[in-house]
Amino acid sequence: MAAECAKTEADAWRLQRRLEKALAVSDGATVATYVATERRASKAKLSRHEYWKLLHGAIPSEYVEESIVKKKPALLARPSSDPFGVKIVKQQNQELLRQLAITMGQLPRRKTSASPAIRPLERQVQRKIDRVLGDEMAYYDSTRHRQTDEIAEIEAQLAKYRIDRESGAIERAHDAWIAERQWTLLLEEVVAEELDDLFDEAVDEVREEGPDLVLSPEDEEAVDDALSGGSASEVLCQKFNVDITRGLLQCLRPGQWLNDEIINFYFQMLAERDISVHAALGIAASHFFNSFFFSKVSEGGYNFVNVRRWTRKIDLFAMDKIFIPVNIRNVHWCLAVIFMTEKRIQYYDSMNGAGTECLNVLLRYLGDEHQHKKGAPFDASGWELLPSQPDTPQQGNSHDCGMFTCMFADYLAQNKELTFRQRNMAFFRRRMVLRTVEGSIPDDEDFE
Repeated sequence: MAAECAKTEADAWRLQRRLEKALAVSDGATVATYVATERRASKAKLSRHEYWKLLHGAIPSEYVEESIVKKKPALLARPSSDPFGVKIVKQQNQELLRQLAITMGQLPRRKTSASPAIRPLERQVQRKIDRVLGDEMAYYDSTRHRQTDEIAEIEAQLAKYRIDRESGAIERAHDAWIAERQWTLLLEEVVAEELDDLFDEAVDEVREEGPDLVLSPEDEEAVDDALSGGSASEVLCQKFNVDITRGLLQCLRPGQWLNDEIINFYFQMLAERDISVHAALGIAASHFFNSFFFSKVSEGGYNFVNVRRWTRKIDLFAMDKIFIPVNIRNVHWCLAVIFMTEKRIQYYDSMNGAGTECLNVLLRYLGDEHQHKKGAPFDASGWELLPSQPDTPQQGNSHDCGMFTCMFADYLAQNKELTFRQRNMAFFRRRMVLRTVEGSIPDDEDFE
């Protein structure tokens, strides 16, 4: 049974093989017959395309779409000196360039519309030329537009300049610049002058502060002992019929108002020094009234009777200067000075009071004194009444007026300029303590 099945299958396979061979021979003969028939009918040489069409007509199932075969350039044999084929590639490139040059030379003579079948290489060259020319034209257009804009801008500026020139705007702008420059220079000059003035004022302020005055360490120790070294009732100096106690000196401490006893004692020391100095020089001395003189002579407005006996042994008209401390209602001290040789009565007020009433009283007193002592009227012609001047040193508080009055008299008696200031009052208070305890002021004292 198995053998029969195997025999049957072998027979079927052999039959199949025969049929396939017969079919193949039949198709080949048909194609050969068809091709031979077509060749004989056309009696012409077929191109590849025509031949493909012939095959396609005979066996459409096999020749469905025609494929284009591109010819490969023939490879040149590589010489032994060029194993990598560099020279061959160069030759190929040169050949391509030669063909390109030929093609480029022929393009201007060709009409694009008349050559629908341009070869592939020519189409590539044409596209490249178009692309290059397009880029060049785009660059040219952009450059032309930019330059056109620049030219238009320059023309607008020139037109504006012409208009400004014709209207005088440029001249006006130039004049405005000149004026502004001149104003700036003037302002700088004014500022420089202001700075110079400020500097000068600062220097003047420093100068106006007065000199730096100090006592020696020994004198400082003596002053401390006089103010705080014992009982307040202890008498430290006895002179001019006055007992100077430690308690009396307390008014010379900082911030205290000077009393008339200390001022009168100091004026008596000034008179003593003045007599000694002027006697040595052989010149007229000065006279120093005490603080009660002006109170008496100005009592009720004016009262010569109260003071007519104050100068029994003194010839005021032979003096160089006459110093009068002035107590104004027990609240303020000032100084009046009669400059006999200069015919001037001047008022010195550390609070810048004019002193007009005081000056008139003193001038009237001189007339009565001259009549009383000389028996003749006083010639007031040429006499000057001078109120307190702006350059008179001024106090900076409410308690140093007595100190300023004493220093006015001290400096003027020596014909010194009034260079002291408020800042020096602390020194002068301690100096006054020292000189009061000592009972005299040295002729040759130099504290500046």
